[in-house]
Amino acid sequence: MFAFRRINFTYRPVAVGAIIKNSKLPVNLETIISGESLFNDGIGLVLFITILEVIESGNNQVDFIKTALLFAREVFGGIILGLVLGYIAFKLMKSITDFQTIVLLSLALVMSISVIATIFHLSIPLGVVSAGLFAGNRTINQDSNEHSHQSLEKFWQLIDEMLNTILFVMIGLQMVNLPFLNNYWLIGGIAVIVILIARWLSIMLPLTFLRRTLHVKYNSINILTWAGLRGGISIALALSLPITPYRHIILAGSYFVVIFSIIIQGLTLNKVIDASIKGVQEEE
Repeated sequence: MFAFRRINFTYRPVAVGAIIKNSKLPVNLETIISGESLFNDGIGLVLFITILEVIESGNNQVDFIKTALLFAREVFGGIILGLVLGYIAFKLMKSITDFQTIVLLSLALVMSISVIATIFHLSIPLGVVSAGLFAGNRTINQDSNEHSHQSLEKFWQLIDEMLNTILFVMIGLQMVNLPFLNNYWLIGGIAVIVILIARWLSIMLPLTFLRRTLHVKYNSINILTWAGLRGGISIALALSLPITPYRHIILAGSYFVVIFSIIIQGLTLNKVIDASIKGVQEEE
């Protein structure tokens, strides 16, 4: 089994969440962006692993039914595992008042999902996300004078910031070993344009059919497109690729996309939000 499966990522839409926190973004758009950012990496990781396993199998003909079953097992199996273990952990934490024990239970929850998902070939990220959504949306405080839930959130926010810092430091160090990066700036630029166009189309098409259900206006497409920030997991996946003649091209493209996303999109997202909201207000 592909070794990357055994790496446990804890991630949260930090970049998007921090940027839109103080913006004038409507509540429904904020919910869409935050939820999409939360699940994007998980689904992308599952697709990556599924496609790579099919390629590494050495079969010239792709069995679409087998691939679909593999993808369904990874996605739905991971979600179900996360919900079940999240429910058990939530019940245990709710019956305990000792904060140290609650923290240990939360750590045990993450490790249990990682071990079980690895054994049964399920998605670890989706399992952890599902467990977090289930347990995080329900307070474990037994009364109004207890603050265990709030303290647990602060603990995991600290862990999250530390892991993200370590990840991006490692990404920076890895760039020292990529002397070929300057040779593929054109490929990186094309990759950025293609990804932006693909994201715009992926939002435009569903919005055409679900516009009334989601209560989203067409002017919001620019916000949703520009808010599609890419982070460390994209590079981590590229670094996990086997050695091939095309690995350097994929790595360079990934680095350019992530750098553009963090620096350009991240720093200008609030301006895009303000401009789009101003345009809507002028139309009204």
